[in-house]
Amino acid sequence: MYKPGDEAVSRLDSRVASLRVRQPWGDHGHWFGQLDSIRLEAGRADAAQLIRSGDWGSAALRQPPSPGRTPMHAHAQGRALTVGYDADRWRADIGTTPLGFEFAGLAAGLDLKGRVGSADWGVSLAHRPVTGSLLSYGGQRDLFSGIRWGAVRRTSALLQFATTWRGLEPFAQLEWATYRGHEVLPNREQAAAMGVDWALSRGADHYLAVGPVLRLRAFDNNQNHYSVGHGGYYSPQRSTTVSVPVQAAMRGTDLSWVVRVAPSWSQSSTTSAPRFPTRADLQAQAAAQGQGTYGGSRGPGAGWALQSTWEYRMNAHWTTGFRVAAERSPDYAKEQVHLYLRWHEKPQRGPVPLWPSTVMPHAGV
Repeated sequence: MYKPGDEAVSRLDSRVASLRVRQPWGDHGHWFGQLDSIRLEAGRADAAQLIRSGDWGSAALRQPPSPGRTPMHAHAQGRALTVGYDADRWRADIGTTPLGFEFAGLAAGLDLKGRVGSADWGVSLAHRPVTGSLLSYGGQRDLFSGIRWGAVRRTSALLQFATTWRGLEPFAQLEWATYRGHEVLPNREQAAAMGVDWALSRGADHYLAVGPVLRLRAFDNNQNHYSVGHGGYYSPQRSTTVSVPVQAAMRGTDLSWVVRVAPSWSQSSTTSAPRFPTRADLQAQAAAQGQGTYGGSRGPGAGWALQSTWEYRMNAHWTTGFRVAAERSPDYAKEQVHLYLRWHEKPQRGPVPLWPSTVMPHAGV
């Protein structure tokens, strides 16, 4: 995954190699274990660059150092282990965030789903790292003060509902989440989504659908900065997004693919935030220098998202696939590429599944 941004601060190049084992257990489930080797690269910057930007660590309080000081290399490397069980109506996992990062801990999740009449419901509980930046994922150590901060964990509860009505598939979601990190101001999020999928064409070997989606999000405070006390993750106080996804899927005997394109329009706002919300001593110094507050923002924007997954069965035991994804908005950009190879102990016969199942890093959100 690649996200552009300021060197050693908001930029992120994430590379993950995963090994997953999945075996039947009981009549209707599988146990699984997964090992992820993860390297995060945010780039290099010398102390003078960080001081000029003022949005990292305690750099806003410092004076430019003498030339020639060794640049900071912002990176992290570690391994995460996960084990779990996947059944027809429930799924559970527990594991670690990457061991070797500045901070490490537990990650876990529980998913339940069921059906009442023609309606489907789902409940998901999760405790995961926030993976949008090096600071939010693994944490960092301040070059100037030695303070360690970051490593934000999101604890969430998600309710989902979907049904069918006159050829349409309406759905709704409600979610509540808390965000906590080391030396980071706690935060809360409330989110809701609703939409309708309209299947233009559906068959055993193809699917084509379109439908509008409305998403609402609200955070208690603005944590979209990288100084001590901030978490380095997107957290608008109000965000409204309308998108119109178009999704197509098709399969043959040995090949299946899915493409999803979603143009969107959004209106979001962030409030002003103290520069050092968890450290009264640093905040007092920043206020005395006239740098005590980050400004807020407000405005509309257009964006788009693209995702495509392809899977090919090479023979009865081996399957390969890849997934590409990209997002664009006025203040955000991200690209992802996943390649995977899967070995099946039991020979695979007949057409491949219509919906490819990719192997994804397991620890984060």
